Amino acid sequence: MTSMIENLLVKVSKSVTGGNLLGYSDLVTVVGLTDEDREKHPEITHPYIMVTENSDYLSIIEVAGIKSAFSEKGFTEYIQNLSQLLTSLVSEPGQKISYIFERDRGRNAAELHELYKPHVSAMRRLDIHLDDMLENEAGKFVMHYATEKAYIVLYSAACLLDSAEIKEEAVKNNAAMSGIEKVVRGQNPVQLTLEGLQLAHYASLQKMLEAFKGRENGLIVDILDVKKAGNIMKTMLWRTSTPKEWEPRTVYDKGWLYERNNVNEIDNIMPSRLGAQFLSGEMDKIIDRKHEIVECDGKYYISMFIDEMPLYKKKFQDLFKAIDIKIPYRIKFDIISGGKFKIASKRVALSILRAIPAVSKIARDMDYVNDKEETDKSVLFSINVTTWGKSLTEVKRNATLIAKAVGGWGVTEVSASYGDPVMPLVGSVPGLSIRTNGELALAPFSEVAEMLPLERPASLWQHDGLTFFLTEDDKLYPYRIASSLQLKWTDMITGTPGSGKSMLANRLNFSAIFSSNKDLPFCTWIDKGLSAEGNVDLIKLSL
Repeated sequence: MTSMIENLLVKVSKSVTGGNLLGYSDLVTVVGLTDEDREKHPEITHPYIMVTENSDYLSIIEVAGIKSAFSEKGFTEYIQNLSQLLTSLVSEPGQKISYIFERDRGRNAAELHELYKPHVSAMRRLDIHLDDMLENEAGKFVMHYATEKAYIVLYSAACLLDSAEIKEEAVKNNAAMSGIEKVVRGQNPVQLTLEGLQLAHYASLQKMLEAFKGRENGLIVDILDVKKAGNIMKTMLWRTSTPKEWEPRTVYDKGWLYERNNVNEIDNIMPSRLGAQFLSGEMDKIIDRKHEIVECDGKYYISMFIDEMPLYKKKFQDLFKAIDIKIPYRIKFDIISGGKFKIASKRVALSILRAIPAVSKIARDMDYVNDKEETDKSVLFSINVTTWGKSLTEVKRNATLIAKAVGGWGVTEVSASYGDPVMPLVGSVPGLSIRTNGELALAPFSEVAEMLPLERPASLWQHDGLTFFLTEDDKLYPYRIASSLQLKWTDMITGTPGSGKSMLANRLNFSAIFSSNKDLPFCTWIDKGLSAEGNVDLIKLSL
């Protein structure tokens, strides 16, 4: 009988929640490129600043990882430098930084397909036949690592401007919109443009990039334009049905007339809001006694948030090692500026707590945060985690294992009670929703920054690697011999007899043929033994 009731609840839930998802995203349009953008970032050909329905501005940054491994001292210095450079950004209300990290072994095949495209093109140009060898190599890689992606989103709210400036901007926009109907379903940047906020957002974005890049060692980051970011956002939800070449349409693309049966004729000219383009599919909510689950494009998702933050300081690497490589997940850190104002609003409650011995330590903890305010600005932050699976059984198992790993990360408490599970799923996608889900905590910025995924390794050859390796913690590491990124290169391989020196040298040398245009490259190999002869024989056999 219980099973019948649960099944009925699932069916009712599915039939009620499918449909319009537009309310879950506040993204509307983009801000066009300026002359300064084109001068400083010639590689960016499409707008990279998106705008919400409340005129909040946001940009998405792709994070490849860290240039080289940190020592304990180096990591401490990096966090200190990060805190100092971002002091002005996090001190006043109005800005938010979201750091999203995703790990999914299910995307390995697609990633390897892209990485091996240069090899396949080279084989066709040179008319050599190494398909079996490459397929065998890719087949070995696919089961021994998990694809990693990381992004930073910077939000700048309209409250960064004073009321007089906002009023002046509104008057200017109304004059520009004179005689034009207000767009409801489409995009019209003029309705939402705040030139002062655009300047403030751009300055904050440059400062944030400088801070995360570090002085000598830091993150390798890249600004994503709306086309690249949009494809990533949609693919994160509709993983199987989104075409690889899909991209969102903006007002700066070729225009078409639409027949949408709207009262407003302007809506028949403008492309649909960005949020509508990203959330054009359907999601179903499935609720049983213990779980709030969303079904989307053949995958089942469960989200959870940290209800009680870590009791003891822990780095992200500790959590990373505790989660099995087979379990896909996406973790999102939301950092909201202006924490000092939240402390000020709690002064009366804290004064009462100080008088009660049993709970006076809570007041002392707040005093600690307040005392550090001069040198280490306090921020509000939340941590949300989403996992998924191909079936209800699989996603429930993954969620249980994730909750166990997160619970052991410095001793935390995890909750999955959102009320509406679609909200945290949409919110886990970079930039798709400005809403912060889960519990908010207060802490000095440096202590929050220490928990971010800042120590994942990156490769300088991530976009043009010709041979691949695995790091000690199972991240794919592309490498390119004789790369144009270096003025000079010398690879020295040392090791005991039989440790694989010759095999590694052969592998590096052989990868050079995939960089050729029309003819095989000229190579000179001086070998005391017969190791290099294997490369020569293999090339002869492949011709």
